[in-house]
Amino acid sequence: MLNSAESYMWLRYLAVERMRHYHNQLRYKPDRTFFHLELHGSVLDNVQELKEALVQCSCLESIFLDHFQCNVATWNILQECIQILAMKKNAAAASSSSSTTSASKAPSSDHPHSHQRCSFKLQLRRIHILLEETTNSNTTDDNDSQILDTSGAFLAKRLSQLSHYLSELHVIDCDIPSYGAQVLFTTNSTHTKNTLDDDNQSIQSSLQLLSLEGNTAIGNIGMTFLAQALTAKGLPHLHTLSVERVGASHDGLCTLFDALRHHPHLLCLNILGNVMDLQTLQYLLDVLIQDNAILEQIQWDRSILSSTTNFNTTSSSSSNSTAASIPSPPTAPLPVMVTDPSSLSSCIDFWLRANRAGRRWIVQDSTSWSLPGALWPRILQRFNN
Repeated sequence: MLNSAESYMWLRYLAVERMRHYHNQLRYKPDRTFFHLELHGSVLDNVQELKEALVQCSCLESIFLDHFQCNVATWNILQECIQILAMKKNAAAASSSSSTTSASKAPSSDHPHSHQRCSFKLQLRRIHILLEETTNSNTTDDNDSQILDTSGAFLAKRLSQLSHYLSELHVIDCDIPSYGAQVLFTTNSTHTKNTLDDDNQSIQSSLQLLSLEGNTAIGNIGMTFLAQALTAKGLPHLHTLSVERVGASHDGLCTLFDALRHHPHLLCLNILGNVMDLQTLQYLLDVLIQDNAILEQIQWDRSILSSTTNFNTTSSSSSNSTAASIPSPPTAPLPVMVTDPSSLSSCIDFWLRANRAGRRWIVQDSTSWSLPGALWPRILQRFNN
């Protein structure tokens, strides 16, 4: 059996061999569109050669950094590499989009998918930044030193600097704390060492998909910061949001639901793995009925109430995405209080399907004319009345 020193040397050997494998992959297939770097918890270093190989991949549009440790200097190199690749991809996408739209009508600005400036995707899972050796190092600036107490908070700050280059950002099981969420979501933070000018909307104005799955320390406080960003239009193009397993409960979820009243583009929401009850679902239903005609899919744990009620777990709001017509209304009257969990589930499903079908009916892309999708909430309000 290997002792600790021998085990460390063996892991280092495997890490070096894996890095050589990745370098060869990039060298012999430079036209790849996806790159997955996984080290099974080992320390990542000596990435300069990897960076030089990565930046030559002109077709790369997605990077998945998976399960490794690194120091701040190594992360700086990775961050610079991601920024270069994202700028290349976004410039190519913008060039292609401009040539396409010059021959056809530009998409309406109120359409949730009309923002096409950024198209690069970044996914992180179980990334740990080694901060002990950086306390007195010159590799950090004054702003970094304010949150260098945890790896997750450090990552949040650095990701806020990258987010305006990205269309999708997945931060999975990276121990982002609640105050790290504040750094990530604050709309008036600077995303470079230069201050923001008036032409920049926010640090996250380009994100269309954001996943914070598994960061259980975010909790209700972090959900409050996210809700503030949504309400203040700090994430104006976001259409998909996952807060699965972030340690939120009734108060945090209801704060998020309140923010949905003010966000015009969010179509898909994942709240699986958080603590919720019948009152939480009733609050969600009230928001759907009164103030939101945009949401099409909500993923939530329907088995939470099964221990005390005959809750319906056979249907799923995310499985009805192919609905082609407005369904029949549920038996429960709306918008009165629904006390039966099964009826409450049916009511939520009904309004999600109605949102999907209503906008498909209004916006007819196959014809020479179309009405704006923003008209559907007004029609639905008339229907409610």
